[in-house]
Amino acid sequence: MEGSVHAMAVVRGPYFRPMTIADLRRQGLILFEAVSGSRAYGTDLPHSDTDLKGVFVLPENAFFGLDYVPQVANATNDEVFYELRRFVELLLKNNPTVLELLGTPADCVVYRHPLFAQFRAPDFLSQLCRQSFAEYAVAQIRKAKGLNKKINHPEPPARKAVLDFCYVTVGAGAQPVGPWLARQGYTAAQCGLANVPHLTDLYALFVDETPDQNLGYRGLVRDADASQDVLLSAVPKGETPVAYLFFNRNG
Repeated sequence: MEGSVHAMAVVRGPYFRPMTIADLRRQGLILFEAVSGSRAYGTDLPHSDTDLKGVFVLPENAFFGLDYVPQVANATNDEVFYELRRFVELLLKNNPTVLELLGTPADCVVYRHPLFAQFRAPDFLSQLCRQSFAEYAVAQIRKAKGLNKKINHPEPPARKAVLDFCYVTVGAGAQPVGPWLARQGYTAAQCGLANVPHLTDLYALFVDETPDQNLGYRGLVRDADASQDVLLSAVPKGETPVAYLFFNRNG
């Protein structure tokens, strides 16, 4: 990779600015970048978007400090880059999305640092594939069936719940919390929220990834259907939020 890796993960000041993909390119932090999705497998149409996925590395002071950034994406989530540690974590879980990157067709690879060539799919494949790929396939089938049902048998709009008005910060934009949790492989029960001082309806979002979820987080809401507010948790000292959640209370 050309240039040295030395930049901070965020720009400091009265308000911090989340790292963007433009920052990754400018600071020479990218290890791998490739075209993914329909354009990588010849199923694209003239109006199809170009999806990009990749891997980046943080400078040492950000990796070991308080500014660890596990993922950077654009506002539409068409471009997603995983920090190296997060990328390896997902590989060990046999996540279909990241395993796909290791099988990217050569003509779709935009950039590959020599370090990235050390990653080989056979080194990570395990019996977890049975579960991770099957769950992914079932989710896609349900999504397709749901879309077909919605088109042919439209139903009256359902009453919205609190989580329908919650959004997670991603890069310079935000995404609904439900799809964001699904993409990250988290469940709402793993999560805990804490107030962000001086900022109304903005919460630091923590995730308990311990095997037995022994951090005691209470989830995002007490009752997904009946709650009128988000649920706060006691967060152990030293834990780092993975994102920030905004509750559009007025909405």
